[in-house]
Amino acid sequence: MKQIIYLFAMLLGISFAACVEDTGNYSYENPDVVAPIIKSGIDENYSVLVLENLVIDPTIEGD
Repeated sequence: MKQIIYLFAMLLGISFAACVEDTGNYSYENPDVVAPIIKSGIDENYSVLVLENLVIDPTIEGD
């Protein structure tokens, strides 16, 4: 039983150390600049029967 407790404590310590050293990439971009702009082609509501394919072809503008 002591071996299980020691193993659990060691895994907990390793996990905590990994979180402390996380530098991450937290410089987020503005979605108005990065995301494409949908100009047309998407309706507000769609009606689809079961097992029927739904095809939506929007017009997208941007990079």
